[in-house]
Amino acid sequence: MKEQLNTACIDLLKTEAGFTERMEGEIEPYVRTRLTDGIYTSDDGKPLHWLHFEADAPKAAVLLVHGFSEFWEKYFEMLYYFLQCGYSVWMPELRGHGGSVREVDEPYLVHIDSFRTYVKDIKRFFNEKIASEPLPTVLMGHSMGGALAGLYAEAYPDDFSAVVLSSPMVRIRSGGLSIPAMKVLSGVCKAIGKGKSYVFGKGPFTGKEDFEGSSCDSPGRYAYTFGKRKQDIKNQTWSPSYSWLGASARAHTYILENAGKIRARVLVMYAMRDGLVDPAGTPLFCEKIPDCRVECFDNAKHEIFNSDEESRLRYYKKLFEFLEESV
Repeated sequence: MKEQLNTACIDLLKTEAGFTERMEGEIEPYVRTRLTDGIYTSDDGKPLHWLHFEADAPKAAVLLVHGFSEFWEKYFEMLYYFLQCGYSVWMPELRGHGGSVREVDEPYLVHIDSFRTYVKDIKRFFNEKIASEPLPTVLMGHSMGGALAGLYAEAYPDDFSAVVLSSPMVRIRSGGLSIPAMKVLSGVCKAIGKGKSYVFGKGPFTGKEDFEGSSCDSPGRYAYTFGKRKQDIKNQTWSPSYSWLGASARAHTYILENAGKIRARVLVMYAMRDGLVDPAGTPLFCEKIPDCRVECFDNAKHEIFNSDEESRLRYYKKLFEFLEESV
């Protein structure tokens, strides 16, 4: 099999010291030259931000779905690898995130009543921007975006022939609360008018760094991404509402019950040191998918692509091997 990652990609993957300087001086300018973006309208009339990154002579396109409280600038490094390897990327920012519409006035709060709304938004984007795409297309999601990509593939099994799920949020770590308890707590809080309130113990973005408690093992990548968050309030979504908590609990149940509906070839990559997603739930999901390849990263945290060098290299090697086989 032809090696997908060129020397420039491997060199960047191994970069730690001076990572921010290299990203800002070299990688960001390159990626921005490939960028076009705009606004599309959801089924309920809300404005949602989208981005497109065009590779030279692309062989395929990737629809990339980001995770909870994320924003597109967090993916500069990954976008660079996609472009270098010949893949164009379409990327919608989910409602409540980045440049898309907010469901609440509080800029740090992520609120949604149902994950079906996210899936409907992605479907609308697919129909408008990607359905007529002449290139082969792949669906990829990370974390909450991984759960949404799974839900999408269950609901619309003919839209993509290949799906990549990175640390998919099929079972969230919820401080000891069971899935039924999460649903009850959310329901009670919504009934007393607290559905749009922060979940207990969570709150606004403070601007205080916490590398040790983060989902990263790469200090350079953590500092770079945190700097991007601090620079722009639209990137400072941080904590969930009680309604989001209930929506995620219902999504966990649904995605596990309906995994067998997925007809696409699937690659799932998950981490054993994940502090946000319970890794024990991932094999239960994968075993129900008819055609699923599973890669477990024993030493990585939630953001495998921001973990130690060995995990980062393996993550992208497995990703591009799968894409080459699938398009």
